[in-house]
Amino acid sequence: MNGNGAERLQSRDRLLVKRIPEYARQRTVSLEGEIEYPGEYTFRKGESLQSVIRRAGGLTDNAFPKGAVFTREDLKRREAQRLKEAEERLKGDLLGQQLQGEDFANQTNADSESTLEDLLDQVQDARPVGRMVIDLQAVLNDGEYQSIRLQDGDTLTVPEIPQSVSVFGEVQFPTSHLHKPGLTAEDYIDRSGGPTAQADEDRVYVVKADGSVILPEDSNWFGGTPTNLGPGDTIIMPIDVDRISQLKLWTNVSQIVYQIALGAAAVGNL
Repeated sequence: MNGNGAERLQSRDRLLVKRIPEYARQRTVSLEGEIEYPGEYTFRKGESLQSVIRRAGGLTDNAFPKGAVFTREDLKRREAQRLKEAEERLKGDLLGQQLQGEDFANQTNADSESTLEDLLDQVQDARPVGRMVIDLQAVLNDGEYQSIRLQDGDTLTVPEIPQSVSVFGEVQFPTSHLHKPGLTAEDYIDRSGGPTAQADEDRVYVVKADGSVILPEDSNWFGGTPTNLGPGDTIIMPIDVDRISQLKLWTNVSQIVYQIALGAAAVGNL
């Protein structure tokens, strides 16, 4: 049947009408926060994030696109697996430490166990979010920016314009401070009481509002090289795991945990 004319059916003919592939399958994306019409939207296979946001009326005047949190289910599953592996490795290290009773340079056995237990607690308390770093402003306005094709279960959360810079990790008083132009990472760390005894001052890093990470290079607290801190940024003072010889390969564990925690905080604080 080519659509150019009627076909006359005869006795015992059979007519099979095929269903459009995946026609009945519904794919949904959640738009939350500072969206004109937030909610759950269905989308076609291959449809872009930009397209759905436009259907939802775009962003509000109070939106902070730099701090948008875009999450994806398959990324969440991968993060959960990484956390599980981190937990198993740390449990093994802790058990080995307890059985061997080794003393480490400049640190007692009890201190070593305490540091391991602190890391294990952080991993166990962390919840995978599945955040993917995007530039929402470019998604909406830059035609050359790579199109983000949606997957079922994706979520976009757009926060209000923030006013604070947060300091987390191994500082005396982890908290948030009112953002003031010109203040450095060191200034905000000082305002949080300075580093604790377990802090690794050589590996301070900043998680920008969009989820990207800025690392210092060969210096303490960015060594006089000003880091452009903006509202919504977070300074992380990681725990010093290099003092424990068994954990030299685990420098990234605290970073994984803090990045996941920051993504969760960004979603939960709206």
